[in-house]
Parts: sequence; C-alpha cells; structure tokens
Amino acid sequence: MTNTVIILNKKVEIDKIDITTKMTVIKESMAVMVSVIPNGDTNITEELLSEELQNRGIVSGVDRELLNEIAEHGIYKKVYIVAQGEYATPGKAGYYEFLFDKNVQQNVPRINEDGSVDYSPVIQMVEEGQLLAVYHHAQQGKNGYTVLGAAIAPAPAKEQPELVCKGVEKRGDNYYAGINGRVSLDSRRLEVKNHLVIEGDVGYHGRKSWMQ
Repeated sequence: MTNTVIILNKKVEIDKIDITTKMTVIKESMAVMVSVIPNGDTNITEELLSEELQNRGIVSGVDRELLNEIAEHGIYKKVYIVAQGEYATPGKAGYYEFLFDKNVQQNVPRINEDGSVDYSPVIQMVEEGQLLAVYHHAQQGKNGYTVLGAAIAPAPAKEQPELVCKGVEKRGDNYYAGINGRVSLDSRRLEVKNHLVIEGDVGYHGRKSWMQ
C-alpha cells in the first residue's frame, strides 16, 4: 500500500482552449479528489474527466455518475471525491460452540440444612452419543482495492487447534460423548469421565447421586 500521494495541477489543451484539472490521491491511495477550472468556453465531458483519471493511473472505484454530473451541470472550482477504494473485509476466526455449561465446574457444592452435600452445581452429566461441541471453521475475508487498482488482502482468519479428547468421539466437526458420565472442559481438553450411579443420600436428596 502506498503512502499519501498528491498529484499537481495539469493543463490540458482541447481545440486550443486550456482547462486546468487538479487531482489529489489521499488516504493511502483510497480516494481521489478532483476539481476542474475551465479557461474560456471549453466543453468538459465525462470522457475527458475519465481520460484524465486513467492517465494518472486511477482505474478502480471511479464514480461515473458524479463525473457525468460535473460535466452536465458545470460544477467547477469545487472539490469532489470522484473515486474511492474499498478496504479489505476482515474474516472470522474459527471457534468451538459448546453445547453444555462450561462454567458449571466453577461453582461450589451446596450444603443442605441436614448437613448433606449437594454436588449438582459442580457435576454436569451427559449420555453416550450426546452432542457436546461443534467446530465452526474460519471464514476468510474479502480483498479490497485502491484507486490505483492494487489489491488489499485481509489478514488471514485463523483456525483453532483441535481439542484434546478423552471419553469423547469426534465425527467430522462434531464432538460426541463416548460414554455416560461427567463432562469437563479444561483449556482445550474435553473429557467425559465414567461415573458410578449410586442410589441414596450421597449427593443430594430425592435424586440419584453420581460418584467417580
């Protein structure tokens, strides 16, 4: 990408009648400002203005409607933006969508009034074959361009590393519980631990208790 460039005034002779055009390329070749000062009764046309742009290397993002308006309505001695580039559209990095509460392990067990311990806030059980996570691949951005026709590439959208799994089955971009048990996520480690179901008041009243 080039730095800001200023193009000085240029005189053009048409049928022996001079006009002066001034063009300025600004913002790292992302826009062109132009003003036209006719000398005498020169007929300024869209073709003339287009030719001046092409002669100066302006080949992309030209506003043809504005050039026609300047030519048809004689809007002179005023500065207009007649061409604009387009910045690159950023992409989207890959990411994992988890279909369970990742924060459940950050909670603490509850102590019941009778002194028993309720582990339900810190245990999240899943069943074999249950979908745990889906990976969404990175979406690359779209190239932009300068008024000089140079391409502007977006920064590459990054993929995420694969999860390290235990007790989990990966099928394509989907991750399934390979066994019945307690699911946990620690950084990139996705694990389902086998648990034993015990009836009674080990964990919390009125429900089954899950113990390792």
